[in-house]
Amino acid sequence: MSHRAAFGLCAGLLGLALLNACSPTEGLLTPTPAIFAAPQDRAPVNSAYTSNDLNILYVTDRAPIADPQTNGLSFGSERSRTMSFGSIDIRIETDSNGGMGEMKLGGIKEIGRFPEVPYPAVVSSAGYRRAPGVVAAHEEAVASLQGEIRRRLAKTERKEVVVFIHGYNNSFADAAYAMGASAASSGGVLFASC
Repeated sequence: MSHRAAFGLCAGLLGLALLNACSPTEGLLTPTPAIFAAPQDRAPVNSAYTSNDLNILYVTDRAPIADPQTNGLSFGSERSRTMSFGSIDIRIETDSNGGMGEMKLGGIKEIGRFPEVPYPAVVSSAGYRRAPGVVAAHEEAVASLQGEIRRRLAKTERKEVVVFIHGYNNSFADAAYAMGASAASSGGVLFASC
């Protein structure tokens, strides 16, 4: 991926971040207003997202921690010098009326990680440039993330990616629950920047 393409991707994600609204943290699902219902001529939501089990792709620069309850991977409030990506399992429990109830966060699996920032530079006769090793590691991480998105898109009828960037002062779990709530009414690839 060229530096221009990477810059374009970052600029696009930043634009989406500026347009995104913060979600409530209660973890309760609200009904989708009728004006937002999918038109009849659109492809139906993939059945993978209409079940009680969700798997969401995440990207985060939060520092990894061990979950105090499960000792599994989680992310705290501190920032890391690397950006990682992976998947989050979410289970939506059924309430007493058969509707969607409480969500429970399941396993978090890291798929890849970008090199530590700032990327080291080397001096050459042409000037400063990023060290070749870190450029190769960055390109490998980009290819891995793009491959995971392609793999997920191949499984969906709707070739859409939903990007959610949480608001200020939210935990990793808050962002995952908000994306899970959004998944109840969307298809395509679910992608949360936590």
